[in-house]
Amino acid sequence: MYDIAIIGAGPGGCACALALQQSGLKVILIDKDIFPRDKVCGDAIPGPAFKAMNTLNPIWGAAMKSIVEKHEIKTGQVFAANGRTMKIDWVTYSYNSKRFDFDHFLFQLVASETNTVLKQNSRVKDLKIEKTHAVCTLEDDSMIHASLVIGCDGANSVVRRKLVGNNLNNDHACSAVRAYYKGVEGIQPGVNEFHFFKELLPGYFWIFPLDNGWVNIGFGILQQKIGGKKRPINLRQAMNTIITEIPSITSRFKNATLMADIKSFGLPLGIHQNSLSGERYMLCGDAGSLIDPLQGH
Repeated sequence: MYDIAIIGAGPGGCACALALQQSGLKVILIDKDIFPRDKVCGDAIPGPAFKAMNTLNPIWGAAMKSIVEKHEIKTGQVFAANGRTMKIDWVTYSYNSKRFDFDHFLFQLVASETNTVLKQNSRVKDLKIEKTHAVCTLEDDSMIHASLVIGCDGANSVVRRKLVGNNLNNDHACSAVRAYYKGVEGIQPGVNEFHFFKELLPGYFWIFPLDNGWVNIGFGILQQKIGGKKRPINLRQAMNTIITEIPSITSRFKNATLMADIKSFGLPLGIHQNSLSGERYMLCGDAGSLIDPLQGH
């Protein structure tokens, strides 16, 4: 029996566990994977994340800033569909870091700085609300009892599906693909690039530099919409077209090497959420569709 069961040990789940450090409550953090693990993402860690961590604990904030596996970002450069460009300088501190490394850092921080019980490689298959507590049933049929369940388990949240329902209005949901490359030419240190192409609106192609010469590239677009019309789009094919057929991009990838498989992910962006909380549950992060609609974080 626990006071709080946090489902999902990504940034949302780890932040919950860290925030509860001095609460005196018995907390368990459950994740379906074993850390470190990959998380498909653009890998940009925005300024508000550092402000949030400093609020929890300035020492943790300083530790998050000093993570080794990072590329500090000072500028966002937008390449518009009409050929114009615009640079926006960041006021707050930010960096790019592979979620493999960044999420592992947060997970280790929870392990070393809190009394949270950590349960990895444990997928939740069912959730029920009893009169006095919630019951989480895991895939091995073991059960976790908790007074409160916090769903931090991503866009396909089992907490949301089981306790809120999955009848979301996803007219504005987005999908994206991500790949890692090395050897991309024309990378400007400290600059994240956002490229818009007339034939691929309302979507954009990004190039985000990482440490050790790696870059995170990707393409995201409103689901089933392209050119203002509703029609399906093959995201991998669209990104391949950008890399191989658009001259301004192709020239930069002529000597580049793909470092990992191309992976897709959903962005619950602009989705109408029925409820973020209810009887013995809360939803956080992607599980609650809590995405900044302009920047995607």
